[in-house]
Order: sequence, then C-alpha cells, then structure tokens
Amino acid sequence: MIRKFLLLCSLVGLFASTQAEASISFLIQADELNNSAGTGPMAKTGLFLLVASTAGDGFAVASSNTINGDVSTAIGTSLSSLTGGDDRIVFKGALGYPSADGVLDANTGSLNLSSVTGWTTGDSLALLWFPDVAGNASTIPANSSYGFYTRATAADGTSAWVTPSDPTSNYLLGFFTQDGAELSPGPGAANPASAGNATLVTGVPEPSRAVLGMMGMAVLALRRRRR
Repeated sequence: MIRKFLLLCSLVGLFASTQAEASISFLIQADELNNSAGTGPMAKTGLFLLVASTAGDGFAVASSNTINGDVSTAIGTSLSSLTGGDDRIVFKGALGYPSADGVLDANTGSLNLSSVTGWTTGDSLALLWFPDVAGNASTIPANSSYGFYTRATAADGTSAWVTPSDPTSNYLLGFFTQDGAELSPGPGAANPASAGNATLVTGVPEPSRAVLGMMGMAVLALRRRRR
C-alpha cells in the first residue's frame, strides 16, 4: 500500500513538473492592423505583444489607461498595476511582414511557460499592437495608441486564443479583418475592418514613492512656513 502511495506521489510530481516545463511555439498571424483612426495600416516596424492573462480573470488591458505609461516591454512584465499584475508579456516583436504594412506573420519559437510568472495551460492570450512604437523599443511611452484582440473560440481556420493544454508546435493564433488582403480571407473574415484599429491609449506613468515622498515633504514645509 505504501509503495502504491509513493508511486502515485511520484507520478503526480512528474506530471506537475512536465506541465511547469511545457514548451509551446505559436504561429501568430494578423491582417489588417491599422492606426488609431483606421486611415491606414501600421508600419511593419511597429511593436506587437502576445500577452497572457495569468489569473484567468480576463484582460484589464482591453480598456484605455490601464497600461502604465513607460512600462517595460521585457518578457514577463506585468503591463498594469491595475490588473493585479496578471496580464503579462510572453512574446514581443515587430510586424516585419516583407510585402505589406499592417500584416503580422510571426513564429515565436519555443516558449517555456515557466519563464513567465503564473503562466499556465488554459490561460487566455491576446494580441496588442502599437502603431507608433518601434518593435525594438524597451518601453511603451505614455499616451501611445494600441489595439487589442482576443477570442475564446476558433475562427477563420485558426485556433482559440487560449494556451493549449499540451506541448504544441506552431499553434496557430489568427486575427483577420474583412479589409485584409494578404493573409485574411477578406470579406468573409470573422472580424469587421474596425476591429483592426488601434483605438486604445496607454496611461501616464505612476509617480514613484520617492517623488510622492518629496511632494509630501514640500507640502509639510509649506504649511510650517504659513504658520
């Protein structure tokens, strides 16, 4: 009986270790990603992010002013303190499609789930694109326009935007709008042209504790002088 229990514990530990060390590669395609006004496609040098909701409570970054201004683009970064730290970057890059602006066709290579805090199978994924931020930027400036897309079900021959439960190579994540002409099925795509517009805006940087402390000291000094 004891041997069976120990064997079961070993199997559970092995399964947990395998899950934690699972590696997945994604093929991310999008057509067409536009500027904030929808008057033209974003440049192929613009930044895109693949983001995971590691707490399973949806994406706060789907609303304006929830991404902290000047936030780092490093892998694993939490995009906003307002989200409780659960919307994290798992991959980044520039669009880079050779023959057209506004088109994304990227292979992430092997990504290890354990490299990002809290990232696990079943977590929702989302695409964010920043028309005015360079793909090699180390931070995202305040008041930057960006677009957001996620989908819980498969569409247009691609997979649901969810971290798969088994190690997978080139798991296809797609976002196609009806005005796309390169990778998109065109008028038959699941998303209207307006879905590709970067209509959201990043927030302003949060003041640091040091700055807040200095402001507080200045207020106290001013009050003392008035007395």
